[in-house]
Amino acid sequence: SVSLPLLFCLFTAIMLCASGLAYIIAIVISSSLAVTVTGVLIVGLTGFFAGIVPTLLEADPITRVSLELSYGRWSLQCMSSADFMSIPNIFYRDSGMQLIDIFGWPMPDELEAMGEGPCDRPLIALFAMGIVYRIVGCACMVACHRNKQHKPPLCEKKNPMKDAEVAMKTPGGRPSMH
Repeated sequence: SVSLPLLFCLFTAIMLCASGLAYIIAIVISSSLAVTVTGVLIVGLTGFFAGIVPTLLEADPITRVSLELSYGRWSLQCMSSADFMSIPNIFYRDSGMQLIDIFGWPMPDELEAMGEGPCDRPLIALFAMGIVYRIVGCACMVACHRNKQHKPPLCEKKNPMKDAEVAMKTPGGRPSMH
C-alpha cells in the first residue's frame, strides 16, 4: 500500500503539473477555446499518454517524448509500482512485477541497487515539470499582457492603413489639406 505522506506528495506534484498547464493555456489561448484545449490536453496527457498503450518499450521516439512529459504516466508509474511492490501475496506480486516489466518501468532490484524507491524518480519528474510549467506560465503572462503593464507589445503588428491615417493628421487632430 502507498503511505499517506507519499500520496500527499504525489497529489501535490500532480496539482502543480495540471495547474501549471492550465495557467499556460489560459494565458496563451483565447478564452473561447481555452476550456476545449484544456480538456483535450488534460485528457490527452493523462489518458492517452499514460504509458500503458503504447508502453515505454513500444513507443516510437516522438511518442516517447510525449510519455516523458506526461504527468499521467509518472503518477501511474509511482502509484502502480509502489502498490505492486508491496503486495504480500506472491501470485499477485509476480503479476505486478510482470506488468512493471511490460510497461518498461524500473524493476525493484534495479531501484534497490540505485538506492531509490518506486516513487523517487516519478516525484522528482512531476515536481520539476510542475515548476517548469509555472515558470513558462509566468513568462507567457509577462509577454502576453504587456499592455496591462503600460509597456509596448513584444511583437507589434504593423498596420499600414493606421500609419498613413496618423501621418495625415496634424497636431490639432484635423486632417491636413495636402
